[in-house]
Amino acid sequence: PHYKRFKSEAAKSASQRPILEPCPNMVKMEFEFRSRFYGLNNFPALAVNVSDWVPAGPNSFFLPTNSISARFTVNKLSDNDGGMEERILERFSGGLINDGPMMFCGGPVSAMAWCPMDMADNGDQVLAVVAKLD
Repeated sequence: PHYKRFKSEAAKSASQRPILEPCPNMVKMEFEFRSRFYGLNNFPALAVNVSDWVPAGPNSFFLPTNSISARFTVNKLSDNDGGMEERILERFSGGLINDGPMMFCGGPVSAMAWCPMDMADNGDQVLAVVAKLD
């Protein structure tokens, strides 16, 4: 029959890799929201003394069980080179991989927040991360 000769538009584009682009209106809205509200979480009365913190030991029951990540590669959309190096990250390690920030936390991250420290001293900053334990 006549209808079987033509591929649908969905079938023609099925082999192409979809490219997701952010909605310009949502990007603008997010920028305005962050500009207006993100500077409000400064608590000068809450003194943070990192030296008082007690680090969790390697056998702590609070740590996720995965100590290394699965093997992975990171491709840029602009790269057509298929020979990307496989990587593995240790728990709570990371860095820039192909210009993208990556971190492995031992499991799926369910929450994170910056510890409110004084930004004037240009010292180390602390990110609190909650990863699922199983």
